[in-house]
Amino acid sequence: MNNNEDLLKNCIESQKRQKEILEETKKRRLKNKNNAEHTKNLLQVSKDETKTAPEFFILAEKDYEKGNFKEAITCLNKAIEIDPKVANYYLRRGIAKFNLIDKQDLADYLVNEFGKDPELSKSYKKDLENYRDVISDKNLDYQSAIEDYNKALEINPRFGNAFFHRGCLKEKLEDYQSAIDDYNKALEINTKFGDAFCHRGWCKGNLNDFDGAIIDFTKAIENPKDEYRAKNQFIYVDRAEAKFRLEDYQGAIDDCNKGIEMEPEYGEAFKLRGKAKYLLKDYQGTIDDCTKAIKINPDEFDDFYFCRAIAKEKLEDNEGAIDDFTKAIKIDTDVAIYYFGRARSKTALKDYQGAIDDFTKAIKIDPNNADYYYFRGIAREKLEDNEGAIDDFTKAIDIDPDDAFTYLSRADAKRKLGDNEGADEDDKKAEKLKNNL
Repeated sequence: MNNNEDLLKNCIESQKRQKEILEETKKRRLKNKNNAEHTKNLLQVSKDETKTAPEFFILAEKDYEKGNFKEAITCLNKAIEIDPKVANYYLRRGIAKFNLIDKQDLADYLVNEFGKDPELSKSYKKDLENYRDVISDKNLDYQSAIEDYNKALEINPRFGNAFFHRGCLKEKLEDYQSAIDDYNKALEINTKFGDAFCHRGWCKGNLNDFDGAIIDFTKAIENPKDEYRAKNQFIYVDRAEAKFRLEDYQGAIDDCNKGIEMEPEYGEAFKLRGKAKYLLKDYQGTIDDCTKAIKINPDEFDDFYFCRAIAKEKLEDNEGAIDDFTKAIKIDTDVAIYYFGRARSKTALKDYQGAIDDFTKAIKIDPNNADYYYFRGIAREKLEDNEGAIDDFTKAIDIDPDDAFTYLSRADAKRKLGDNEGADEDDKKAEKLKNNL
């Protein structure tokens, strides 16, 4: 028995000692690791201390090319710390900040969107969050980038690229007039700056200066020093959009043709050309172009289906129109005019109750559109709901009191209910409005 007790004690002591040895080994390894890390950091600091500002700048450019904007900013910080009088360092840091914030915004969007998807695994969502956290620097904002551009211009007041990139950032912030001012300065310094013409054209378009936008897009296209612009399909379609807004529909079609010639899979060009054809009453041409656009992007753009639907409506293909309005609604359920268009086609097919349901949905989204009430009133009158029709015509008049046709329609509904005096009064108002035209 005593021998057994001794064996047991020896075993326990042996296990205890093994644990102690393991703990000591772990501590030694951790200490060695920390020493190695410390040595590595010292070596890195030593290496960094021997680098020149241009060397840090070269490292920053390499990181920038790889999309490592956060690391590029770190290298540019060091370059500026060594030599704070080089305008290009501030410019490149401003551009890196601009791109990093854009990258962060995209990562935030992906995390939010994919976070709603119940089919994605938690680990995948976590990976996205980790990626966002790794690339992000929450201390940055666009003002920080503007300050870098300002500093670059303080050092070199004739730095055209700094004016251009500051303009791009202001354009991003929708400060279009201030952006134009910067593009003007960039173009004063370099009169052949194709990108500045292009961006200034976009800003002018956003300020509804479509004539000015066309002039700038044309200069970008015709710039002899920028062959890329002349071969870029997007700029032709941007110019087409400006022409479209000025009701130069044939000019818009011509520019869309050039864009499509360069890129036959450019869905937006087909859609814009289709819209221009619609306004020139080439409804079949609109259907053909929208069909091509849909083939390229079948599930992405609801307005492709809407554009084709209104063309089908004009050709009295109301069933085809309803089908396209429905497809547009499936992509975006919150656009009132899609329900309104489908309701009109249902009215043409004498599906008055279906039309009323769709007009009601349109009104729920946009309760301040007189047409929605007016046409729902017409559908109610067809179902002999004259009181409901009068209510709708009255709401339409409240929103738009200058539409003679609404008074005439309300007069007709009042007569059907025997209110001849009220009907005559509405007829007089309608006549007065017609005479004032």
